[in-house]
Amino acid sequence: MESLTDPLAGNHLLLLFAVIGLGYLIGSIRLFGFSFGVAAVMGMMSGI
Repeated sequence: MESLTDPLAGNHLLLLFAVIGLGYLIGSIRLFGFSFGVAAVMGMMSGI
């Protein structure tokens, strides 16, 4: 797992796009007719 985090830690622009892409994928998941959306997922990820 360390090999995946090294390039992301060294390149902040790549990290930004990876987080946005992950937020888009997670935000599009619908559970019981409700989806969080990209903004909610990005807010939750920024707190981690």
